[in-house]
Amino acid sequence: MSRIIIFGEILWDCLPSGPRLGGAPLNAAANLSLLGNEAIMVSALGKDKFGERALEAMKRYGVNTEFVQVGDHPTGTVEVTLNEEGDATYAFTPNCAWQHIAELMETTPLPEGDALLYGSLANHVHENWSWLKGQLENFPGLKFCDINLRDPWELELVQEIAATPDVLKCNETEYEAITQSEASVSDMSLLRSAKEKLSDFPNNLCVTFGKDGALYFSEKNEIFSGATSDIEVVDSIGAGDAFMAGLIHQLVSVDEDPELDFLNVCCQLGAEAASRSGALPALA
Repeated sequence: MSRIIIFGEILWDCLPSGPRLGGAPLNAAANLSLLGNEAIMVSALGKDKFGERALEAMKRYGVNTEFVQVGDHPTGTVEVTLNEEGDATYAFTPNCAWQHIAELMETTPLPEGDALLYGSLANHVHENWSWLKGQLENFPGLKFCDINLRDPWELELVQEIAATPDVLKCNETEYEAITQSEASVSDMSLLRSAKEKLSDFPNNLCVTFGKDGALYFSEKNEIFSGATSDIEVVDSIGAGDAFMAGLIHQLVSVDEDPELDFLNVCCQLGAEAASRSGALPALA
């Protein structure tokens, strides 16, 4: 069992069908736990019903909540709008608990683990990013970053965040935003092109292309591709997070030297998430 630390937001997706627990880091944490890892969440909740329900649900998914702080700001919520294709847009409630993670952690150090996952949303709060950036220097395991661009976002800050992990994951739109260049699933030079644009770009890159699959570029100059099965998309919420959990699981818990088809496993997890409503799988 690998010990995975996940830093970032916990919030409730307010869908037309009702509120669903979510937040990209938490979605990944739940999926990592279901894959058999010890998933340790570092986040913040409010002293309210949403916070209580979130803690209860996280424990049901097997997520370790020891480092989930409880403060005076309300638990995060986001209004989610779905288009006809099931793609989501988000409107976040301001000044919620997850925006104060660093403040609540104070002098508590980041727990040690085999891997660390963080994203870009919670780290757009400068206090959060300053605290986490200070923790990254001493973290002993592999560092993974999953970019999630949500308005408003700052290009220079996103580029700074994207430069820090061992493995960077983004979708094609996010890759284009970070590198200011085009992305295609047929382009086998995406990592090289990114490094030409940004000198401190990570050595390992994964780019997802929705129904067209994904590409993974390793520091050993290996390129892996993954295919997505043909599914009926219910909504896209959590699909990228399930993929991210699969990626960490494959690279950390399964084999340090991945098999040629390892990315297919990640794509299948993402497809399964897109074929159901909400971010997280139902528990029996």
